Amino acid sequence: MVQGNAALDGAARGGWMLGHFIEGGPRHSTDIEIKWGVHSAGEQRTSSHTSDPRIMTLAILIKGKCKSNMNGKEVIWENEGDYLLYSHNLPHTFEAIEDSVTLTIRWPSIATNA
Repeated sequence: MVQGNAALDGAARGGWMLGHFIEGGPRHSTDIEIKWGVHSAGEQRTSSHTSDPRIMTLAILIKGKCKSNMNGKEVIWENEGDYLLYSHNLPHTFEAIEDSVTLTIRWPSIATNA
């Protein structure tokens, strides 16, 4: 059993607190990655995507309000529980409109994930 804090455990890795990049222990996994994202209003991430065709991503809004551009389509996340589910190679951006918290789950967790 492990008890921890997702924000603290992921702080050194941009919020990523479980996955292949954790050395040893129960938070090491090649099956799944988990990110606890704490975003300040105005924070932006420019174009990003995963290139491996095996990868799927689920991003869930815990609190706040965010905006994403998913391959040219603007998406607003404004209600707790709003989510985006997408596959590899989908260019996207992210902006926190308000102070926000997100939970991102990505699978599988592989080193080629870029």
